[in-house]
Amino acid sequence: MDVIGGRHRLYVNSEKYYLKGDPTYDVGGMKQSELPTPEKTFIQETYVPCRVSGTIAFVPNLDLVKLRKTRNATVMLECPNGQTIVFPNASFIGDQSVSGGEGDVSFEFVGYGEAKVMMP
Repeated sequence: MDVIGGRHRLYVNSEKYYLKGDPTYDVGGMKQSELPTPEKTFIQETYVPCRVSGTIAFVPNLDLVKLRKTRNATVMLECPNGQTIVFPNASFIGDQSVSGGEGDVSFEFVGYGEAKVMMP
């Protein structure tokens, strides 16, 4: 059995960001939900955008203003299992909370369409 280990790596327009901990992500696309009725159960499809969020390290060269203004970027997440997830046309959303004591910066990017999953 292969051993899977290592860390995630985050790139925004080819610029590397140092992750702290593991990110959370959704590849997006059509989401199916059940709508039960007394007579029958229906399946409803709704669109979910691709997204990735987590915490990055507040390193000396991190430009918080530039990060927050990120629009229509190509965001890539390299996973420990060898897959690379590409989030197209991604924009920074939400609050950018900074923890001065720990040197943490929260981030969230949302892209248009489904993410592309590239296998190793």
